Amino acid sequence: MYRKEEMLNCVMYRIIERGGNRIGPRRAFLFAKEFNRNIDIPMIYGIDYSDPGLESFVKMYLDAGGSKQPSCLIGYFNRTSDCANFKTITIEEIIEQRHIKTTAESKEQELIKEKQTELLQKLAITLYNQIDQSELEEEKVKQLRLKRKLEKSRKN
Repeated sequence: MYRKEEMLNCVMYRIIERGGNRIGPRRAFLFAKEFNRNIDIPMIYGIDYSDPGLESFVKMYLDAGGSKQPSCLIGYFNRTSDCANFKTITIEEIIEQRHIKTTAESKEQELIKEKQTELLQKLAITLYNQIDQSELEEEKVKQLRLKRKLEKSRKN
């Protein structure tokens, strides 16, 4: 059982290595999800600021239950030697820098907006019902009088 688990880990690392800076971590992430591996490992190697799909990759990782705490290596595939020192960044810092929202946060914001709209509609209906209809008619008559006076003054 131990050998099988470690073989799957080796396969995941090989996918990362051979896939390059963008495709490798994404394929390894899919592999990790499929074979119940640690999904943090592909994220550790998958941070490339020149990647236009970085935000979607982070969202996919977080939606799959990923942690915001792992230290990711910046520019791992751009290293010049095997002994290179890497700058690290956590997923939480990436989220703050890029203002990334998870699917759950986006849905929560949509629900809040829907509730606000619903409350505003109820308020408008309540206020409309509180208005005395006779006063409303008087206002309409006043508006019509003003329109006629304006038209008359324009003609003259």
